[in-house]
Amino acid sequence: MSSPPPGRRPWAIPLSSALLYLAVAAAFPWSEPGLHYDEALVVRDAVQMLATPAEPTFAHEWHSWIPAGGRRLPIMDLPYLGPVKGYLMLLPFAVLGTGAGVVRGFAVLLAAAGIWAISRTLQREISSGVAAAAGALIAVHPAILDQTVYDNNVVAVWIATLGLVGLAFSGFLRARSARAACLLGMAAGLAVWGRLNFLWLLAAIAISLLACVPGAWSEIREHGLVASLGFGAGAAPVLLYEAITRGGTLRFMESASQGRLPLLGRVFVRLPLLAETLLSDGEHRAIWAGPRVPPAEIVFAAALAVTGVAMALFLPKAVRETHGEAAWRRSSALACVLFALAMLTSRLRVVEHHLVTAVPVAAVAAVLGFRRFALGYPPARALLAAAGIPFAALCLSWDVRAIAGIRRTGGVGAWSDAIEEVSAALASRAPGAAARVLTWGLANNVFVLSGGKAAPTEVFWGATESMAPGHRPWRDMVDGGGFFLIGLVPSPAKAGFRAALTASGASFRRWTFRQRGGAVYAELFQVSPRPAHAGALRESARD
Repeated sequence: MSSPPPGRRPWAIPLSSALLYLAVAAAFPWSEPGLHYDEALVVRDAVQMLATPAEPTFAHEWHSWIPAGGRRLPIMDLPYLGPVKGYLMLLPFAVLGTGAGVVRGFAVLLAAAGIWAISRTLQREISSGVAAAAGALIAVHPAILDQTVYDNNVVAVWIATLGLVGLAFSGFLRARSARAACLLGMAAGLAVWGRLNFLWLLAAIAISLLACVPGAWSEIREHGLVASLGFGAGAAPVLLYEAITRGGTLRFMESASQGRLPLLGRVFVRLPLLAETLLSDGEHRAIWAGPRVPPAEIVFAAALAVTGVAMALFLPKAVRETHGEAAWRRSSALACVLFALAMLTSRLRVVEHHLVTAVPVAAVAAVLGFRRFALGYPPARALLAAAGIPFAALCLSWDVRAIAGIRRTGGVGAWSDAIEEVSAALASRAPGAAARVLTWGLANNVFVLSGGKAAPTEVFWGATESMAPGHRPWRDMVDGGGFFLIGLVPSPAKAGFRAALTASGASFRRWTFRQRGGAVYAELFQVSPRPAHAGALRESARD
């Protein structure tokens, strides 16, 4: 792989890609919809670290927070997810507060930095035209925008670290030095700390380079050790976590396996999701109860992607194409195919917020494939424009629909902006850890939105209808009184609490929180402790 000479204004194209993304992302309402439970999960560490040096009160693995300098610091959010975003949010939260708009604004900046880095890498290694086309495609893509603005699964971190790895790889190709190899390894290690399934993409890239780039194996032999040391430094928190837990991630993977579903079954379930995500993912259309994507649009988007990747992989080197460009084209396409296959066939649970990570990889491979087609057959440029313009129009149309739908609804279900009212109510009525949450979807976002003032305890994990956590009957918990928060998601804890409350005859107050459309979002109960007598259920206050 060799690099083309720099252009007269090397900053212009990458900056334009980032600014295009920022312009479209800025049209999305950042304070709406409501902060999602998983959106809050990946930034709650920042709130905790700013609020207190003590052990977190929210549910977590004790060995995922380590003592350091009289404080507790996180090394992992989940067995497969590092707290990269939490550390990055420390300064924004300290300066601007912990509102949903702050969370989303910073996610947008992360994604914009990643898009700039991807575009800059392509400009350095291929051409400004490729950088502009791929950068613009990623910048306006509805699934990328939805999943980075409303980033409930660190997709913004993924894109930022993908761009960082790309720049580090480009730097290595120029320098071929131990220092550059170490920096490349560190960038890859940081990306894996951000989310462990980045390993799938790294493995796909490594295999594709060995298959498509002459001399790749000799480079690995010469610089592999230094790159590995850099990787160890970048992924040090992950390695520390694995050492403390003796392979905690592997045990989690075994427990989360979907192995009962046969291989072909996994592929047939996920392939339609991947095809849909190539245009607009259903997971984030659910934010505003958006309509289904018409099948013809899904087929069109998938056909463009598959055609572009296939041409990148199988077309021979063009006369006007350098050997380095051909190597980039083929290795990018093969990495895209291998990465997609890894997700389609994995025994782990894979949904849209995982599949969307294939979109920037597919965009780069497809653009390189169409470029090769145009280099070999110049009249094809008009045909490519005839396909590209309608696709760009489709992308923008789904962006516009998402913006309008979110503004109209304020989010529905787990994304409802009613969470703001719930958070304010708990902060004023049940500060600290006074409230107990009986359903998934409420505790993390309340904790973040209240700036840690409300830290409700989740009591639904492992609960049954008859027993609360700790093998404690629900009746005992109800008789003890206190605040109880119930949300939309069904759970044995929710049913057990309601039955125990009815049987106890205790007096209570209830506050009901509704979505903009009028549907109930959550209920907060304040139950009087140890009622003196049993009687008919009564309510002393209603909305």
